[in-house]
Amino acid sequence: MELGDLFEGSFDSVDAIRLLAFEVATLRTLSVALVQPTPVTADRHIFYDLLDGRVVKVLLAAGLDDIESVRKAGDDTLLALNGIGPSTLLLLREVMG
Repeated sequence: MELGDLFEGSFDSVDAIRLLAFEVATLRTLSVALVQPTPVTADRHIFYDLLDGRVVKVLLAAGLDDIESVRKAGDDTLLALNGIGPSTLLLLREVMG
């Protein structure tokens, strides 16, 4: 029995219930996997989920290692960093507030 058989109306109710239970379990497993956050490790910072790797390296090297520190940094401070230009600054402000 396949899921499509349920739509055609040709199914045994016990088999249909088993199939639906299997499909629900599969969807729950997938949805849990999709919402699990990526762990922050020494080699993977949360910024990598938001920004280009080059920009992340510049920010981390400057000691800006959390969103709040980037938000508080002035435009002049960020623009003074090698690799942060006006377009990257605009992106940082859009992404991080």
